[in-house]
Amino acid sequence: MECSKPNIVVALMDTARADRFSCYGNSRETTPFIDSLADEGTQYEEAYSTSIWSLPAYVSLFNGKLPNEHGTLSWEPGAENTLIPSLSDYKTLCVSPHLMGGGWGLVDDFDIHKN
Repeated sequence: MECSKPNIVVALMDTARADRFSCYGNSRETTPFIDSLADEGTQYEEAYSTSIWSLPAYVSLFNGKLPNEHGTLSWEPGAENTLIPSLSDYKTLCVSPHLMGGGWGLVDDFDIHKN
């Protein structure tokens, strides 16, 4: 069965600054692969995190709720860590930083997970 839906790439980088990426204006060619993704896809100019630290921000990204709604306010596992339901129609792959695989259930709904 052929799928007419687009591919989706979500790159999560804890300490990356937009001004260090060529596609966001760095005069040096620092990120050629990411630049090619930006050229072929949708590049967001204004995106804001729901939290100042990564774990609750990642959970919010995947379930669409604010940290005070999903409950990830500390390092304790057990929050509502579910993937955005609309992504269940896609084949999903997660190549994760350390926070994704640390027992918080963030990668459980992905088809494939690589650390």
